[in-house]
Amino acid sequence: MFLFLLAQATEILELQARINTSESSVEILKKKNTVLAAELPFLQTRLRASESTVEQLRRKDAVLAGRLCNTESLIEDLMGQISEVQASNSSTVIVSEGVVLESRLKIHVDKLKANIEGNL
Repeated sequence: MFLFLLAQATEILELQARINTSESSVEILKKKNTVLAAELPFLQTRLRASESTVEQLRRKDAVLAGRLCNTESLIEDLMGQISEVQASNSSTVIVSEGVVLESRLKIHVDKLKANIEGNL
């Protein structure tokens, strides 16, 4: 009987130790909860600021995307115009080279005529 009472007393002491440990754990959790609750408004403010920044960046991105599309269109138009000018220039060069050759040919023909006339 004495051993039985001793075993029960030991069990009671162990339960009290667990209760004390649990109470300590509860107190620690309460303190952590208080600290976290104090940080919550600050974190909410930061979250709102971040969301605002993200929204501003989305708007800027949309504006820049539009500008990029416009720039690409302008570049395509300019490339077409450059091709037209180059084609026009190459025809002009060919025509002007033809005019130069024709004038040189006339000069040579005139010289030949003058030589022929001089020989006659």
